[in-house]
Amino acid sequence: MDELDRRILEHIQRGFPVQSHPFLKIANKFGISELEAFRRIRSLKKNEVIRRIGAVIDAEKLDARRALIACKIEPGRVEEIAEFVNLYDEVTHNYLREGAEFNLWFTVVAKDKTEFERVVEEIRKIVGRTNFLFLGAVRTFKIQAVFESDIIGSADEKAERD
Repeated sequence: MDELDRRILEHIQRGFPVQSHPFLKIANKFGISELEAFRRIRSLKKNEVIRRIGAVIDAEKLDARRALIACKIEPGRVEEIAEFVNLYDEVTHNYLREGAEFNLWFTVVAKDKTEFERVVEEIRKIVGRTNFLFLGAVRTFKIQAVFESDIIGSADEKAERD
């Protein structure tokens, strides 16, 4: 990943162009061809620097339900439970937290109350009620995280720049 890749990555985090020729718009911004913009972004996706390109939907505006769930999972069951949780399309993020009593954290977003309660209850049954902490969202303060180009890259690349 070179400096131009970093700048493109920073740019598309702020908003991917929604138009008939999005790669041309990106290309024009960086003075490269549409094909080069496409190839660079495809390479970033192939190398898993970019996980996905898509819309971020405001669940509140669609009357959807969402929550952060924290679970206390024994070390020998973390992989099993994480894989189970990941089977649900309604789970958007799933993280292992080191050194925390509640060590597996994930978010659930569902289209309506019925679907939300079904997913949460199914997961709660597997995890166990005493090992399950439900943190319902009351208000959203920030949803976007943008990584600036000076912090994007591997540890080796960062060391070289410093």
